[in-house]
Amino acid sequence: MSKTYDLVLFGATGFTGQRMFDHLVANAHASLRWAIGGRDRHKLEVLLRKASGANSVPDALIADASDATAIDALVASTRVVIQAAGPYARYGENFFRACVEHETDYVDIGGETFFLQQMIAKYHAQAAERGVRMIPCAGYEALPFDLVTSWIVESIRERFNAACSEVKVIASFSTKGAGQAADVLSGGSVATLKNLLELDHSDCLSDPACLSIDMADVDSVRERHAYDFGAAFDEDIDAYRGPAFPAPFLNVPVVLRSSALYAEAGQPYGPDFRFVEGTHGRVFGADRRLQWAAASGVGAMFRGMNFVFKNDIGAVRYVLREFLDRFAPRPGEGPSDAALRESGYRLDVFGRSVWGDRIRGHVVGSGHPGYVSTAAMAVEAGLALAFDRERLPRFKGILTPATGLGTWFCERLKRAGIEFSLSEDSRP
Repeated sequence: MSKTYDLVLFGATGFTGQRMFDHLVANAHASLRWAIGGRDRHKLEVLLRKASGANSVPDALIADASDATAIDALVASTRVVIQAAGPYARYGENFFRACVEHETDYVDIGGETFFLQQMIAKYHAQAAERGVRMIPCAGYEALPFDLVTSWIVESIRERFNAACSEVKVIASFSTKGAGQAADVLSGGSVATLKNLLELDHSDCLSDPACLSIDMADVDSVRERHAYDFGAAFDEDIDAYRGPAFPAPFLNVPVVLRSSALYAEAGQPYGPDFRFVEGTHGRVFGADRRLQWAAASGVGAMFRGMNFVFKNDIGAVRYVLREFLDRFAPRPGEGPSDAALRESGYRLDVFGRSVWGDRIRGHVVGSGHPGYVSTAAMAVEAGLALAFDRERLPRFKGILTPATGLGTWFCERLKRAGIEFSLSEDSRP
């Protein structure tokens, strides 16, 4: 079917959406037919003026995410939509429904697993049947974790002719410019957390297999990946590691969904495959006692959050929402320019085959992981869906970054300031 646009960026005036817009303006080819969408005409026009001298100048499409008719028309006009307007559980289903109906590919940066679980149940089969690729979670959580896991699995298969037993990813951060609460979380991220507190009454935050509950060996997968938020000394990094930050409930379900989809396609990661993630203790300091104490404290916070959600304690949810209303960054607020520019991250990756062969890799990203890097990688994902279709895996439906984009996408991520590398491998 004929489409007016190659790509539409919806939510372009939000904190992360503006960074997506900037990346598109700086990198878009002159032939790109694109538009920005949102409900505030004035804010969209301000962005358009910023793009006046760009290689490709977008159009503006006025639509409210809660208006199903308006979103239907917007989605029908484009080959790919990047949805940057959250919280997704409130505003997202109109996009899933319309993308399936109009055979439009889709990218978002959401992390609301309870909502994604619902969308998979309602729309995955229809999207697959109609040949639509839908890639949620295409920001820092969970694109680089999911992609590097698939890349390590492939590398083990190619180098050692063996299946993968385990992939471990340890993250560390540099935040030289951070000096206030808003330098860590934007108002949009806070709105998503408040949305979880209000609407998520599922067991997704305690179920690592929540996005692949129909896999054949789901019970053993859950057992291998049961969440443990304690501090653990890790010999591979010679330091303590703590829980993944900012949320240890998202990367694991996404990676396990990738594993399940590849297994369905006859390319399993490996028997009893296990994914491990954490935060490097050096972010808490060089002293191991401090690393243990800080990692344990962060773990206690996540353990408490998990308990509140699992037991659906309404009074605590209410108090937490009131606290966020009073003290957390407001919509439109976010990290300072210094924090955005001077932040970065590194993922140290350790893979092991079923025979004990080992391989080590790294992912290094520039810019604030949650906003600058997230914005750039999501835009590159959208452009890949629009222009690199011959290189994409054959999976269709509601996918993951690894199954929707494939490991070749590591090359494209250089344009987003993200470098993947392998440093060593060894046989036992």
